[in-house]
Amino acid sequence: MNYGANAGGVAPSIQALCYIHVIFGVALVILAASLHWLLGRDKSLLMAIATPFGLIWSGLVIASGMVANVGLSAVSAIYAISAEEAANAWAIIGTIQDRVGGELVGGIWVLLRVDDAHIRIEGSTTW
Repeated sequence: MNYGANAGGVAPSIQALCYIHVIFGVALVILAASLHWLLGRDKSLLMAIATPFGLIWSGLVIASGMVANVGLSAVSAIYAISAEEAANAWAIIGTIQDRVGGELVGGIWVLLRVDDAHIRIEGSTTW
């Protein structure tokens, strides 16, 4: 396929998918900060622990998107020389991008948020 001058030969729809990570990362910053502001008024320990995990996760999601953006540009340049080498490069870049995404950190953030919500509903103050 020839995409012409669009982003060095990268399909616009594929390039747009890479920017979704950046948009979601910014949305996660807003979500984590909003939850901290709305629910953190009682200064609970779980909220103090959960908010940094949410902010770190958002940074990892943004970094993952940026790895994909830079990698896509590099792969499109390599593709002009060799399709096989471009496929190998994308496999490596894709693996790095997937690992940087921070699903573990996001899972910890969600778990802490759920625990904090459970404590608020039950009225327990063990934390």
